Amino acid sequence: MPMVSVIIPFFNAKDYVTPCIKSMCRQTIQDKMELVLVDDGSTDGSLLFIKELLQELDFHGSIKTIQHPRNLGVAEARKNGLLASEGEYVIFCDSDDWVCDNMYEQLLQKAQQEECDIVVCDFLNIYSDKPSYVSAPNYFPDMLQGLLLCKTSGSLCNKLVKKTMFFLDGFIYPTHAFCEDFAYSVQLVLNATKVGYVAEPLYNYVHRNGSIVQNSSVEAILQRLDDNLANYAIVEQVITNKGLRAQYKSELISLRLIVKNSIRKYLPRPGFYRKWLSLFPELTIDIFRSRYVSWHSRIAYCVTLLGLYSFLRRVQS
Repeated sequence: MPMVSVIIPFFNAKDYVTPCIKSMCRQTIQDKMELVLVDDGSTDGSLLFIKELLQELDFHGSIKTIQHPRNLGVAEARKNGLLASEGEYVIFCDSDDWVCDNMYEQLLQKAQQEECDIVVCDFLNIYSDKPSYVSAPNYFPDMLQGLLLCKTSGSLCNKLVKKTMFFLDGFIYPTHAFCEDFAYSVQLVLNATKVGYVAEPLYNYVHRNGSIVQNSSVEAILQRLDDNLANYAIVEQVITNKGLRAQYKSELISLRLIVKNSIRKYLPRPGFYRKWLSLFPELTIDIFRSRYVSWHSRIAYCVTLLGLYSFLRRVQS
């Protein structure tokens, strides 16, 4: 049985997946690895291309492939990859990103030596080949607070997780794509006994033109909002089920404000202001009850509430 399963979902990734696959073939623990390749309905021959590249580069680990008959989205791809994986530990990698040569060895070593349920590492955000260092400090046992306040990345790609953590009673698998890794991460941290931290930027997160996050069509924006709301609902539900709602009341208020304000820059577009008003209307009072919402954010909220969002954008720019 492999020690580490790396789950790589992809859709029409042939043009940009090569750095990702090459980085897998440079891993120092290939013989302990399993690659779970999830082809989410590609039409460009991505899966065949990846298989041939792995053979050419002589990957020494095991390989498992899953093919969806049509594009089901990253949430379903990640879930199916997880269910098919056989490693003791699981980690995800996006097909347009790449990892350092010893990433999985370092994370696995930390997990085994310190008996961690989760091991987190730092990462680099790469915009047009210009990297930006992102530290992912180990907030545990307050890592949940860091996630809810969006001070800790909710990405699954910089977290090695003991596979059993995904199958505990009451675990909810997200079905909406945008921010589904955040809903996963909150649940994992809630159930973790110990979280380890490797203070090195081992993962490289490439911000690619044309990605789902950068799509600014009305349909894409509203879809991201719906996904965000659905995954927020999972977070609120699991925290409530754990009896922690009162303890994290202020953090949840701050998170609701972040979700609501995710569409604030689009308010000049028709219909978006009414949509913004309809989201979490209780925040008009609640933002004054959370110690994590700054006065600047409270003022900006009230100005937006009055319909002066165009004025606010001019002042902020």
